[in-house]
Amino acid sequence: MKLAKQLGAIAAGVTFYFAAAIAKPAEAAFVGAYEPSKWTLVNIDTNGYVNTSDAPAQIQLYGGDTNSNILGTTDYKITAVANGVVNFKWNYLTEETGDGAAYDPFSFVKNDISTDIFSSSLEAKGQGTYSTTVAAGDVFSFRVTTKDNRLGRASVTISDFNAPVPEPLTVSSSAIALGFGWWLKRRQIAS
Repeated sequence: MKLAKQLGAIAAGVTFYFAAAIAKPAEAAFVGAYEPSKWTLVNIDTNGYVNTSDAPAQIQLYGGDTNSNILGTTDYKITAVANGVVNFKWNYLTEETGDGAAYDPFSFVKNDISTDIFSSSLEAKGQGTYSTTVAAGDVFSFRVTTKDNRLGRASVTISDFNAPVPEPLTVSSSAIALGFGWWLKRRQIAS
């Protein structure tokens, strides 16, 4: 009988461990770990800005237009808090006439590696979705680059943003933990 109780305790512990370990990360919008106050706006050689007044539903990132005729970048940057998928909808518009997005491209940057999302030389507007994986600790950002800092700025609206967050223990994991605690308490009383 004693062996059966010990095996039961081990089984409950193993079950609790795996239930907690395989819980899928939950998703978040521009709230909680990804609320606007936790992001950093970084301008390099430009004067871009971010509008967060419509958060948590969406944010708008604006590239620069200093009339300097030099390259500049505007990043809205944050660190991933869990492993998982980042995905979002984007809607791009540039004031730049004639050159379209070629002089004001939009990209996603992860750990200093930039991926062009929209840089069409003929289009002044575009929209779509983007998805990629991140690991906890990865630094990622939305970026609007200005190749000449003149003739108008570009903007991108980010909506339906989802990023991984650690999930609290599930109800079943909690029930297992409570059952295991109850069993241990009964075992102490019986001894």
